[in-house]
Amino acid sequence: MSASIHATAPAAAPRGTWLLAAVTAMLALLWLGGKLAAHPVLTALHDGGGPACLASVAARVRALPLPYVLERTDGFLALGMRLGTLLWVLLALFLHPATWRGWVPGGGRRRAVLCVGLLLFLLAPWLSLKLVGLGLAMALAVPGDAAFVIPAATMRLLWYAVFLFAYVCAPYWILPHTFVAQLASLATLMLGGWWWTGLAAGDLPVRAPARASLMAGTALLAAAFHVVPAGAGVPWLGDEDYHLAQIAYLCENMPPVWMVVAVGMLLFIRGQAVGACSRRRAAVLCAVAAMLCGAGYPHLHGALARYPYLLRWLEAAPAQLLFPLPTLFFREAVVRASSVACMMGLGAAVWLAWARRPAPAVFAAVAATTIPALQYFGSQAYLEVPALALLVVAALRAEALMDADAGVVRRDYGWIALVLAAFAKETMLPVMAAYVGCRFWRCAWACRADRVARRLPAPTVDIPSPFLRLLREARLAATLVIPLAVYLAFRSTQDIFRGHPGLWGHVLEVDLWAILAGSLWEQVGVVAVIGVVGSLALRRRATWGLFWLWGWLAAVVVFNMGDIAMYVGYSRYNLMLVPPLLAAGLWWLAGASALTRGLWLTAWLAANLALSPLHADGTRRLYWGTPQADVGERYYPFRDVLQRLKAESPNARLLFAGSTYAYYLNFYFAQLDWHPAYRVAGEPAATDLAAAARLAAEDNRDVIVWLPTREAMPLPAALPGYRLERVFTQAGVALAVYGRNLRTEP
Repeated sequence: MSASIHATAPAAAPRGTWLLAAVTAMLALLWLGGKLAAHPVLTALHDGGGPACLASVAARVRALPLPYVLERTDGFLALGMRLGTLLWVLLALFLHPATWRGWVPGGGRRRAVLCVGLLLFLLAPWLSLKLVGLGLAMALAVPGDAAFVIPAATMRLLWYAVFLFAYVCAPYWILPHTFVAQLASLATLMLGGWWWTGLAAGDLPVRAPARASLMAGTALLAAAFHVVPAGAGVPWLGDEDYHLAQIAYLCENMPPVWMVVAVGMLLFIRGQAVGACSRRRAAVLCAVAAMLCGAGYPHLHGALARYPYLLRWLEAAPAQLLFPLPTLFFREAVVRASSVACMMGLGAAVWLAWARRPAPAVFAAVAATTIPALQYFGSQAYLEVPALALLVVAALRAEALMDADAGVVRRDYGWIALVLAAFAKETMLPVMAAYVGCRFWRCAWACRADRVARRLPAPTVDIPSPFLRLLREARLAATLVIPLAVYLAFRSTQDIFRGHPGLWGHVLEVDLWAILAGSLWEQVGVVAVIGVVGSLALRRRATWGLFWLWGWLAAVVVFNMGDIAMYVGYSRYNLMLVPPLLAAGLWWLAGASALTRGLWLTAWLAANLALSPLHADGTRRLYWGTPQADVGERYYPFRDVLQRLKAESPNARLLFAGSTYAYYLNFYFAQLDWHPAYRVAGEPAATDLAAAARLAAEDNRDVIVWLPTREAMPLPAALPGYRLERVFTQAGVALAVYGRNLRTEP
């Protein structure tokens, strides 16, 4: 049975829902007013940077006591907005039955179980319970084989909300330095984003799988392999501390005004879907809400331009909204929950591709999510993880995305995943280029076939003109290119030091190809063999979908080879090779005999476990994934060290030395509710232990925490004024503690 989601008129929401919404909105506006009163734009106008009338308005706003009130009540406002927004969501969307009519078919019991599962996911402080709640929601929210259609008008508003969150709520429009340029940038984004949604949107048929409970169980099983590493400490020498620091910044400084706005957007979108709100009114409200949300942002030029910032908002949402206690903001498992949820989605997508063979589908999903590279990155706060999950969904739908005409592609959920991936990471450029290139090549072949068909005496169908075909393909290409182009345009205005060098001559160096092949075996394992064998086996009946996967592999390999030579074979870069290899291998195994399929799946799963880069505690093997340079993460036991220091010497003054890398330690201090005076040493004390001891004595530091850069580095038992208290070891690296006048345990 198929139904459109705009078939049922909504009932009025309970009065308590709107009262709670009003109180939450008042708190949000008070907080937002305080932020706006101290906004840099108003400061510039007040200091004479604008016309006299605007300067007068700025002076009046800055004279309000809102910043003072905010400073005194910030904790209350944040807690009130979090709890108020949560209750609002539950009352307005989950507990009121009329809200679900037409969205989620089924009786009251299913909706009740859905509500329980979502409550468990939202409120449970442990990641494992969150996943159980999410599994309940996935399995029981929608009855088997239920089907409905999300109309193009609603999809257009949903895409507009995504665009606004990506570039307006995450305020790229503040990057220009003048007020006029900021307003022009904001207007261009709002108007251009609405025009772009007309290219992306189309009716989306949604059909629940017949065995939703089995799919949910498979997703939970796949995610179970990532729960332990999700709770491991923050690794040093990589980029994860930077990513977690950005999430922590949002949690500390951005009470969830934008979550209130998101709920309002959802209500307006739903109202439009049932005919209760015009599309233009809903779009204007979405745009104004997004602008207000971004206006409360401080200037984050470097953070905004370095990576696409949309995922920061989504990663910060659970901790920002659902955990009122500040110490829970910095739990690694909480901020990595989005990555583990992506692994759930990846496992569910693989199961869905083999849904007609339930038992092999479970093994295939588990084998896919335990690929060595995924087993490590699947529980880290890297931006590649959500993008990778989306690309796997798109790769598994490659045949549908390539064989369908341009107007029909928008009706496939693989297309949704592909467009969202364009927002997630700028390194999607070679993947999108391969897709666009293959689509235009397919269009050229179709035009050639049309010329032959026109020579027939009586064509049986209308043949579109070549210009019309090319125009449709150009619209499809623009849908993928515009999100990346907008981000890259803003990025080009900033001083970003991590650009692509374009060293294309590396493609001709044989030794780099050997390094790449060896790294693929270490990081991808048997799935690389299955993908290559499957591609060769399917070459005689190759489809346009397989042709795109081949182009995908070639584009990503060439793009990575054009980088600095020491990064060839780096595990983060090789991640983008997993989706096409996985999709090609699964296509081949789906058509193989049961014996062949069983043998390959068994070998695949066994090799994944043997090649696993993780220790039992979730930390990673040293030097894994970095075949040429020591650029991989190292897990120093900071948590154990700080727990011991807090217990023994809570008032100690700390000096961290041993590396030029300025590590972000507030994650652990916040978890321990301990905020000592600490400093990260610079050169020469950063790499010279004797210089670190002199600096500690001059700065009156009681403890030196030394991070040796080599595993077997000899450590002196004493330094001038300090003695070696203890050496902590973890995952192949050591951390030494030197102290003076410390109270030690017997």
